[in-house]
Parts: sequence; structure tokens; C-alpha cells
Amino acid sequence: MIVLFDTLGTLFSFDSVSSECRKQGIPEDIAELWLPAMLQTSMAATLYGRYIPLGDAAAASLHQVIEAKGIPGAAITPLLDALWQAEPRESARACLRTLRTDGHRLAVLANGSTQATHSLLEKAGFTYFFDHIFSCDAVAACKPHPAPYRMAVDRMNTVPADACLVSVYGWEVQGADTVGLDTIWVAEVEKRWPFPGTPPGPAAYTLSEVPGALARRLTAAIC
Repeated sequence: MIVLFDTLGTLFSFDSVSSECRKQGIPEDIAELWLPAMLQTSMAATLYGRYIPLGDAAAASLHQVIEAKGIPGAAITPLLDALWQAEPRESARACLRTLRTDGHRLAVLANGSTQATHSLLEKAGFTYFFDHIFSCDAVAACKPHPAPYRMAVDRMNTVPADACLVSVYGWEVQGADTVGLDTIWVAEVEKRWPFPGTPPGPAAYTLSEVPGALARRLTAAIC
């Protein structure tokens, strides 16, 4: 099975951004406001037919949030740097190692650039787990648009039914499901499924539960 991972939020937490807020003495809720605003900017641009790379969306949305909150003197560059220096989630390494041991091929599908994503993985010592790093830049459309998922599946010479997306974001899971991928929603961030009904595939509370959830899914499919 091909297993595609989201990076920021899923494999990596945003604790580094909160830490930088504390370091600067500015409210930590800046991080809680900035990250959804960044995604909103990227997604909205894709919807109206223009692609904005995640790095540009991050900078624009951060400036907007800082100004809207009326925080003079906030150091923008260190906050942006903190985003791209995110630390891996505690259970990420064990999850990836188990999936590789179980014989799955792993890849990353990121809204961020290939270079930024590779740097994150390299810093965490994760690069050897992955066969490919895919960026939405290649198709000029951010997730959950169908194009990134189709691109990743095509480039790995497989079909959607033989691939599974792992993400903490319900909207990303829905996007992958629409294209025909299997999915595992990790509830660590959103806690409750954010759409009507239930997730289209298995749910796991943390990354540590993902290998078992995938194994059970595949066993059920065979039976």
C-alpha cells in the first residue's frame, strides 16, 4: 500500500510557533489565528483560480493577523522561521518505522514547497522513510483540490484504491476520499470529525494508532 502523509500539523506540530510567541512576549493565540488564516488564504486562492504558494500565504496571513490583533513590534521573520522549523510529533517516528517494516511505501504530499518539506524531514531524520516528496506547487493547486492527490498517485505508478492518505485535517481526508484514496483521519488536532456524519475511513487518535488501523483496514478488505 502507498501511504501519503501530510506534514505540517500531521507529522509535525506547531509548538515551535507558540514557543516563538512566548519568546517575543506576544499572545500565543496568534498561532491559533494565523494557521487557519494561512490555510484559508491558500484554499480560497485555489477556489478562485489563482495559486498562492504556502510560503507566500503564510507571510501574508501572518501580517494580517498581527495587524488585526494590534500587536506593534512583533518580529515577523522569526515567526515565519518557526513555522518551517516545526518539531515532529512524539509518535511520528515509530509510526513511520512500523509502516515501513510492514512493507508499505511512504510518501509526503505537502502544501509547502519541496525544499521546505525536505528540510523539515531532514532535520527530523525522516527522509529515509519516504520514497517521494510531493508538493502542491507541481500542480499549482493546494489541497484539498483533487489535483495534488491525483498527481501523487500517478507519479507513484499506482491507482487511488491502492493508496491511503493520513492527515489530522478532516478537509484533507475529504479531498483524498473524493479522488478515491483510502484515508485515515488522526483526531489529535480536531478531536471531533468536523463534517456531518463520520470519517470515510478509519480514525486514529494519534499517529501511533495508524499502522494498526491500516492493517485492520487491509485485512477487512481481503475478507
